[in-house]
This record gives sequence, C-alpha cells and structure tokens, in this order.
Amino acid sequence: RAPNGDEIELVFMVITKRIQQRFLLHEGGQRYLNPTPGTVIDSHVTSPDLGLFDFFLVPQCSIQATATPTHYIGLEKKSSLSVDKLQQIAYKLSFAYFNWLDRIRRPA
Repeated sequence: RAPNGDEIELVFMVITKRIQQRFLLHEGGQRYLNPTPGTVIDSHVTSPDLGLFDFFLVPQCSIQATATPTHYIGLEKKSSLSVDKLQQIAYKLSFAYFNWLDRIRRPA
C-alpha cells in the first residue's frame, strides 16, 4: 500500500527484441507486405498456457527489409489495466526516446 492508503498497481514486463519471428501481411497472389507500425499480434503464436500474457508489437516501419517485431512478456500483472491498454501504452512508449523523434524498436 502507498503511504496515503491507496492500493499500488504493478505490471512487470520483459521486452525482447532479438527474436526469430517475422510477420507479413498477405495482400493477394504472391504479394506480401510488412505490417503497419502499431500492429499487435497476441494470438496463435503467443504462449497463454504458461499463465503469463505476451504479445508481439511492430513499432516501426521497415522500408528495406522485413519488419522485426518486439516480444513483450508480462510476468506480473496486478493492475486494473486491460492487456489491450498495456499494448497501447507499449506502442506509445516507443515514441518516448529522449534524443530521437521517430519510433524506436523498444522503449527505453
């Protein structure tokens, strides 16, 4: 508890950028595109059976190669925030780097 009596909310996450997963959007025929910035993948390739929540976030665009997502693994969630809200916060934090005006791959 906080000194004023409020309940403290905690979210503890591990962020991994060195991963092997790549995601592409199928546009039809033989055409595949990189996902748009802000794309979240939170089903089919994640591990909810471990009792944790995890998701992949593509925070930036890639012009020359395949976009590399960042893997977020929630180890502890004692908060009233939904997982969707945590995903939004993770994306917004990718803009909060002190000496860079564009998105970064993982929050500082």
